[in-house]
Amino acid sequence: MPQIELEEQDLEKMDELIKEGLFSNRKQVINASLENLLQLPKEEINRMEEARAEVNGYLTAYVGDILFSSFPTRAVVNDREYFKVPVKGRFENKIYSYGHILVDCVTLKIDLSVSDSPKKIHKTAIELTGGTADASPLL
Repeated sequence: MPQIELEEQDLEKMDELIKEGLFSNRKQVINASLENLLQLPKEEINRMEEARAEVNGYLTAYVGDILFSSFPTRAVVNDREYFKVPVKGRFENKIYSYGHILVDCVTLKIDLSVSDSPKKIHKTAIELTGGTADASPLL
């Protein structure tokens, strides 16, 4: 079985679900998540990957290459449906979440009015890394 790397916050969430009695162990949580993912139509997964690509381009342009996107979920904000794309980064061999960027499910355009701003994402990255994140000249 392939190894997967989860961020500390995800492990804590998994442990909380186990503690609440919803799952017996981490493997059950991962299996349930994987089963749900495999239920999605291929077209939906392709659209999610397109949303991720859009966010990665945005991050590179406005925050720098220290951050990357993760697998999105769907969210409804102000009666509109979005892909909620997590922004993550690696620091000292751990993965951390720095915020989310929302991408319109229909147009696949980033909606900055409901997303975490690049300044907030970058500020969070600097706080979590103890001030070692590169400063973006565009912020």
